[in-house]
Amino acid sequence: ILITLTVWVAAPAMADNPIRCNSSEECLIRGQNLFDGRGVKRDVDKARLYMAEACNKDYAPACFSLGRSYSDIVGEAEQGIPHYERACTLGLIEACNNVAVYLS
Repeated sequence: ILITLTVWVAAPAMADNPIRCNSSEECLIRGQNLFDGRGVKRDVDKARLYMAEACNKDYAPACFSLGRSYSDIVGEAEQGIPHYERACTLGLIEACNNVAVYLS
């Protein structure tokens, strides 16, 4: 009898909950819930992973939310600009406004 044991090794940050979503919208919703602590323990880093997953699939609202996740935290606002710029490029006017305000 031969028994094979397969061990999957995940990156430490992703070991508990890899980012898996059926749609970009679902990733965004999960990210927003994690960021706000709605129904789950607040986890800003994991929230950003979910938002980034959706943004990487060209979902403008997710890029906007990812930018906002930085803007809402003192000292991190500048890190949100590239995400607002991407959302703007994808056609989300609110994101263009945020970029313009930041640059003014």
